[in-house]
Amino acid sequence: MKFCVVGLGLMGRRRIRNLRVLGYDDIVGFDIREDRRMEVEKYVAGTTKDFNLTRVDAVIISTPPDMHQQYVEVCLGQGLPCFMESNTFDWGIADVEQTAGAYQELVAPSCTLRYYSLVQKMKEILDKKTIGDPWAFTAHCGQYLGQWHPWEKISDFYMSDRDYGGVWEMMQYELVYLTWLFGYPKWRQGRVTAVADLNMQIANKRGILDFGSLDMTFDNCVGHLTADVISKKFIRECKIMCSKGMMIWDASDKEGTLKIFNDDGVLAQTIWADEKKIEKGYNSVIKEEPYEKELKAFIDAVEGKATYPYTLEDERKRLAIMEVLR
Repeated sequence: MKFCVVGLGLMGRRRIRNLRVLGYDDIVGFDIREDRRMEVEKYVAGTTKDFNLTRVDAVIISTPPDMHQQYVEVCLGQGLPCFMESNTFDWGIADVEQTAGAYQELVAPSCTLRYYSLVQKMKEILDKKTIGDPWAFTAHCGQYLGQWHPWEKISDFYMSDRDYGGVWEMMQYELVYLTWLFGYPKWRQGRVTAVADLNMQIANKRGILDFGSLDMTFDNCVGHLTADVISKKFIRECKIMCSKGMMIWDASDKEGTLKIFNDDGVLAQTIWADEKKIEKGYNSVIKEEPYEKELKAFIDAVEGKATYPYTLEDERKRLAIMEVLR
């Protein structure tokens, strides 16, 4: 199978690594920037500055979110299955959903956090009601934006965009796993704002939105999400209070844990994350295995071995949650 990876920045390079780990090395990398093409040349069959999908079997779209639509539409027009990185706003996904459905073409949105071993364990515990029914949860994810791409200015990559970067990215990313655990909220309210000095580092005078909070009501519980791009130490945690106990997922450090507490509040079990693989130059809390697993799920769907588990409808409904904050 031959792949085209569109966009050779941080995520495009990761997807090339993922493909190679999975045993696929017939890869062409597309990017208009010469420096990015040169960076991946020794890992792919070829690179190009001209977007051409001739003799390609599947496409990985790893561009900033505001460029997803144009490449997805080209793939649909040529009957090619495609995988795209997580979206931070709805650019017309319902139209793509309708077209893809009509022609039975696969468009697979990323859902990386659903492949984290401890997120899957939380899902299992909730589904089996091991500690009863969920009552409430709090979740928080944060990382200082200046640590994301330390090799370039904040203004040089998409996270500096006020409309779909900054805290928008963080909140939407966490909602991927929260909607899997709890479903889609029937009510929500919140706010996003700018509180730090990030705007001094970019020319965008409207500024980066760097802190957000979201309160949600579901059919069976309530929840709160906080996200930011100002935490100098990476934070990712989720606390779920249930009728017969609670659990705390902490992925803020290199070794992630899920702690299960019984009805008396006593620690009953500590489960360690399965993921171990850390790529040189990346934050040690970000492991490679979940990215590999979701790309394997996409390839399995392309080959007709399984159905991709996260649909365009799922993506559209997730993105709609945040629209109340705009």
